[in-house]
Amino acid sequence: IIIGASFKSSTDYFFEKPNGEMISHLQMYIEQAESLIQGKSYNIYKEDGLKYIGIALSFLLFFFVFTFRPSTSSAIFLTILLVLIGSNFLLARLLNTYVEVVEIIIGVTMTYYLSLPFKAISENKKAALLERESKLRNEVEELKNNFMNLMSHDLKTPIARISSLVENLKNKKLGNDDQSRYLDLIDHSTEELNKFISEILDISKIEAKKFNIQKSQKDLNKTVKDVVNKLSYFATQKKSRVETDLETLFPITYDENLISRVIFNLVENALKYGGENNLVRVITRDAGDLVELSVTDSGPGIEHQNIQYIFDKFYRVKNNKNEIIKGSGLGLYLVKYFVEAHGGSIGVESTNKGTTFTIKLINT
Repeated sequence: IIIGASFKSSTDYFFEKPNGEMISHLQMYIEQAESLIQGKSYNIYKEDGLKYIGIALSFLLFFFVFTFRPSTSSAIFLTILLVLIGSNFLLARLLNTYVEVVEIIIGVTMTYYLSLPFKAISENKKAALLERESKLRNEVEELKNNFMNLMSHDLKTPIARISSLVENLKNKKLGNDDQSRYLDLIDHSTEELNKFISEILDISKIEAKKFNIQKSQKDLNKTVKDVVNKLSYFATQKKSRVETDLETLFPITYDENLISRVIFNLVENALKYGGENNLVRVITRDAGDLVELSVTDSGPGIEHQNIQYIFDKFYRVKNNKNEIIKGSGLGLYLVKYFVEAHGGSIGVESTNKGTTFTIKLINT
């Protein structure tokens, strides 16, 4: 209690100013705050350079958030805040200087919390991409393993058949008809073996980008006839027949070996998957700037959900009917590649009454 010029209360509740005036502690804190705000007791530093420091720190923190893990970026953010506050405290104590870092702290804090959602979105996209890549890698690995299993089995089969037939030819006295039948079987097994080996070599060349096409003027109808003749014995085995409807065509430019393999694969597939009493028709037509070649069978067809995948590498349609049918899953992939390498196209239509593959080649 102040009475006149004397202090009757305890002096512990008052503070003596340098000029000898006694004031309460509350008044002292008010005057200190006012002095700080007005810059009377501290040198206030608020140059434009602070803005550039704030911008630089914000960009740096944004970079750290997107570069490092969340725990690391959080530690960096807290370190920046502690450095700003700590350095300002030391400057005030040692040099009696107050630096206006409030705007910098606000800017850095806003940058940090605004960049976190973008970081989360980026991480989610990256995680989804990695998951898709992992799934695709596993699918490819599974396809390759299936391919290797198929090829190891399918390569052994014709070799074993040829070996057995040759042994029979050596040890048995056969008539001309039996001998001719054995030779046909050997020829078919050799063709089957050559097909598998050629597919493997072609895939290697395609992936190494060393595949060459040797084009020349050829008669497409003659190529079709040669393929049908090669498959006549196979058609007899399958109790099916192959008919041709070939329109007169001018010679066109193509690689005879590759297009012959395209036609062979399509006709062979039609015989394989068409079942018994299957009719396979091979048709050629002159369509102006294009030549159309179609292969149609009267089999059960391809299920709609499988059509979009049949040209994929290593893909084979899985169902109870064709699981026992041998194949590498490379035939139609190579067919599509060979046709497109000639500047052509291939399409497929299928119902429960049959399937038609149509090839279009440039008519030059």
